[in-house]
Amino acid sequence: NIENKIAKFKLSNSIVATNNLEQSTNIGLDNVTKRIEWMYKEKAKFKYEALNDVFNVDLTIDCND
Repeated sequence: NIENKIAKFKLSNSIVATNNLEQSTNIGLDNVTKRIEWMYKEKAKFKYEALNDVFNVDLTIDCND
């Protein structure tokens, strides 16, 4: 969705329980956060959360000059 040169992305994905004993290190989320900060500086807001077996991501990018 782009309004007034603002790009907004909202994603939701179900969390599937597994019997895998390995815990996530969240390295992928850390890398994405750093890349967004590096590319867009203060023009981007990136939030994520796991709530009620659903993983939600909100990304807003101000595309104005």
